[in-house]
Amino acid sequence: MKNNMINELKQMQQAAAELENKGYTVTIEPSPDSLPFDLGGYRPDLMAVKNGEGIIIEIKASLKRLPIQKYQDVADRVSSHSGWKFALITLDEPIGSVISVAEMKLPNREELREKLGDVETLVGMKMYSPALLSIWIQIESLLRIKVSTSNMLLNSLQPNRVINCLYSDGELSMSQFDKLKELMKLRNEVVHGFNVDVTEQQVRCGIALFNELIES
Repeated sequence: MKNNMINELKQMQQAAAELENKGYTVTIEPSPDSLPFDLGGYRPDLMAVKNGEGIIIEIKASLKRLPIQKYQDVADRVSSHSGWKFALITLDEPIGSVISVAEMKLPNREELREKLGDVETLVGMKMYSPALLSIWIQIESLLRIKVSTSNMLLNSLQPNRVINCLYSDGELSMSQFDKLKELMKLRNEVVHGFNVDVTEQQVRCGIALFNELIES
């Protein structure tokens, strides 16, 4: 328990430093009175503000045994204010990635459909690895749209956890779950420089999965 508290403090300090490097004004453990809106007495670990927008951040050792509904309520309150997001950071996640997700501006479904044309262009040029990365970006954005629609506390989590939670909540079928895991594994291998020969069929499977998800 003591080690977790020490590690959470280190994570908090690291997150504050990274946010300040991104131009945010950061307040550590802001009091409820110093928050720009009422969060029902809740006191976050960090508040980061930039250009009138901000991120309310909670840092925990892990997701295990957390009062999820409590943080869901906080997330709902925060997201009801334009330009504000809630992020839950755990010790096993890269802080930079979580912050990038929290800053993400999600496109709408029609914008995602339009971007399929870029994927088809890459396929036509036989650039299968870039095409795979492109379709994965569209799929991940779509999954995060589903998160927002389902009103779940997942907006700051990494893709693997988003997929797991959507599946657990019945938002994904077993087939979709398996296909997403397989596609994400291939995407990670490409991103991390493994010697992977991505095929047109694999990209086509990704496109088919995107079309299936966007209609569900």
